[in-house]
Amino acid sequence: MLNDNDSVALIAVLFLSGGSDGPFFVFPLFSILVAILRFGWSTGLLTTGAFVVSLVLHTALSWEVGQGVAQLFPAALHALSFILAAVVAGIV
Repeated sequence: MLNDNDSVALIAVLFLSGGSDGPFFVFPLFSILVAILRFGWSTGLLTTGAFVVSLVLHTALSWEVGQGVAQLFPAALHALSFILAAVVAGIV
């Protein structure tokens, strides 16, 4: 069963492991799928939003002067995969 503590712990693990460059970037997909399939569309959408906002925040905080826009591609790809997983699970 997924609860708020699980989501907060997972977001903390993502931040500590390097965000979208870390090895745990696929773990939010499991939380999103469980939230939508078990608790409904609105809870899954809230969970998806939390992970996308945390990813954007981590990317913004790790941005350094002189980095190119290409640094945004992995974060955008992961955010898109989170949203796509939410849409697919919502359709199911």
